Amino acid sequence: MIRGYIYYSVGDDSIEEAKRSIESLRYFSHDIAVTVFTNRPASFRLYGVDTVSVPNEYSKITRIQSMLDTPYDETFYIDSDTLFIDNADDIFGYLDSGNMCLSLSNLTSTDNLLIPENFPFYNAGIIGYRLDAETRAILSEWKFRMAQLLEANPKVKDEPPFREIVFSRGYGITLLPSQYNYRPSNLSLLQLPVGTRIVHCHSDFLSQISKNNTPSHS
Repeated sequence: MIRGYIYYSVGDDSIEEAKRSIESLRYFSHDIAVTVFTNRPASFRLYGVDTVSVPNEYSKITRIQSMLDTPYDETFYIDSDTLFIDNADDIFGYLDSGNMCLSLSNLTSTDNLLIPENFPFYNAGIIGYRLDAETRAILSEWKFRMAQLLEANPKVKDEPPFREIVFSRGYGITLLPSQYNYRPSNLSLLQLPVGTRIVHCHSDFLSQISKNNTPSHS
C-alpha cells in the first residue's frame, strides 16, 4: 500500500506556497511520498518530490484530473496554501473508515432545493481518498460537471457541485477533523488550537503562522 500527498501548483504564487508547504511537511515527515502536478517541475527539484508536468494556465479541471492521476493507493490532495505545524502522518488512518474523507466547509447557502439544508458542504482543499471505482466515478463526474459550469461562469466554486454529486450518489464521506484542515480567522493567528496539524489559509496569514508556530531547525 503506497501512501502519499499530491499538490496541484501552477503560477508563481502557488509554487511559492507549495514549496513552503512541502518544507513544513518534510520537517515532520521525511519519508512520505509527495507528487507535485505543476507547470514548473524544475522549481521543485531540491524538495525531494516527484513532479508531473501540467499546462501553464491554472485550471480547476486540471486540478481534479491531477487527483485522478494520483500515483498512490491512498492519497491526500493538499492545496498549496497550507502549512504543516505538526506530524500529520496519522491522517491516512481516516481512510480506514471509508474511501474518501474531507473536513467541513464554511459554505452554507445553496440554490439546490433538492438537497436538505443540513446536508454538509465539504472543503475541497484537503481531500483524502482511495481511488476505487466509486471514488473515480465521483471525481470524474465532478470534473465533467465543473467543465459545464465553468463555461457559463469562470468564477464558479467547486464545492457546491461536489456536494450535489455526493448527495445524489448517497456516498458516505468520512469526516476529517478540523485539526487537519484548520482555517483560522485573523484573530486566531497567534495561538492555534492544541492539536492542530495542518493550517489552510491565505498566503499572507501563513507567513505569520509560520513564524509563530513552526519549530526552529537549529
